[in-house]
Amino acid sequence: MTGRFREHSDRILFSSTIALLIALPLAAAPLDGPRPAGHVLDTVGLLAPDDVAAIERVAEGVAAASGGDLMVVVTATTGGQPHRAYATEVFNRWQLGSAERNDGLLIFVALDDRKAEIVLGDGIDDNARERASQRIMDRVLIPELKAGRPAAGLRKAALECAAEILGGGPEAAIPDEPELAIPPAVEPEPAAARPLPAWNPPQPRNDPLSWIPAGLATAGCSAAGMYFLAHCRRHRRRSCPSCRIDLVRLGEEVEDDHLTAGQQTEERLGSLDYDVWTCPTCPHVTKLRFKQFFSSFATCRGCGYRTRSKTVERVREATSTQSGLETITESCQHCGKTDTSTRVIPQHASTDDAFWPRSSFSGGSSFGGSSDSGGGSSSGGGASGDW
Repeated sequence: MTGRFREHSDRILFSSTIALLIALPLAAAPLDGPRPAGHVLDTVGLLAPDDVAAIERVAEGVAAASGGDLMVVVTATTGGQPHRAYATEVFNRWQLGSAERNDGLLIFVALDDRKAEIVLGDGIDDNARERASQRIMDRVLIPELKAGRPAAGLRKAALECAAEILGGGPEAAIPDEPELAIPPAVEPEPAAARPLPAWNPPQPRNDPLSWIPAGLATAGCSAAGMYFLAHCRRHRRRSCPSCRIDLVRLGEEVEDDHLTAGQQTEERLGSLDYDVWTCPTCPHVTKLRFKQFFSSFATCRGCGYRTRSKTVERVREATSTQSGLETITESCQHCGKTDTSTRVIPQHASTDDAFWPRSSFSGGSSFGGSSDSGGGSSSGGGASGDW
């Protein structure tokens, strides 16, 4: 009897173990499969229905206003994989955004790992939007996660990303038009007393192209005015807050004595330019920084200087039978911090698909076709945070 009971217990334990091993990959299946419906995927049940509905409204507003694609994903863990590479892989697998604009954005939170990522599509991955994404991460999402309010943090982060990065959001309510006042009726004058209208010769129609020179002249004057104002603001007289006398601006050859090594690197790379003003009677020094708008360098997450560069290396070309692979290396020219990630390139459509779209028979007498237009991709730019 004891042997039968032990054999029965072993069978139950074996069955439970097999069920657990089957359930584990099923729990992670949503991130490995195709993109789910909607703009929110919560695999841990963190968000309430009201939170999901609020984020969906923001994402739909973005799509209506600018065509951007906002997605929010909450999972428990990445299973030891690097979170930036994992979130980027999810972005590229689901092809967020359009293939032409690459305007997708993914907000990714691994709750048990206490990690968060904002991944930008290549079409919106520039210095300004990367700084905006890191600002949203540091000032909106991470503080709410630290305070134990993850749902509020995700709602606020989605709204901020929509407004500052994707250029859209929930549509504002259209105010009611004011009622038009109806003038009182006026009795018509007798025909004999009505004066004859003055004759006006027909005016020639305006040629739309005639406005181009005037528009170019206006734009040129505006640009020149803005440059003049910026030049005057940069080179205006400044006084010492202690001595109340005029400061002296140092030349390029001596101002490096007052700059840190990172600031000197920024000037050498051309990402920032510094002006140093000193007081002739006291040790007061004023340092002013000016951004170079056409610089390709971004702010380093390690040292904080604008000395981070990005290089993309093609490891494997995409074909009609397999996807391609690229390696993105971000390195700081000052502190030497280097981050490497990979980007999956979707495989090309086959030649048959190019001439014969995918189709299926319906009722044996008609064709119903549908084609895969593809979507956006990301090289891994954006923001990272932990709490």
